[in-house]
Amino acid sequence: MALRDWNSRLYIVGQDLRFGLRQMRRSPAITITLLTTLALGIGLSDSLFNSLAPRQERKSQGAEAGKSLNSLNTAEAHALTLVFIFSRIISS
Repeated sequence: MALRDWNSRLYIVGQDLRFGLRQMRRSPAITITLLTTLALGIGLSDSLFNSLAPRQERKSQGAEAGKSLNSLNTAEAHALTLVFIFSRIISS
């Protein structure tokens, strides 16, 4: 019974993927815009993280083990900053 359930779910996912690909073929301008935005977003977040990570490592080298959780808060702050930047770029 569980195998049938998984097979039906995989079939539905396959249908959704085929539908998405058909829609992308029908409107290539939107597809190019979407892929460009996605690539720029990934590249910007990666470069921002790579430029800020060494600074964060230097700060946390002297920190105690319990205080190393602050890096999670910093990463979340950077992610929110990226979301704000992207929303400003898209809205302008």
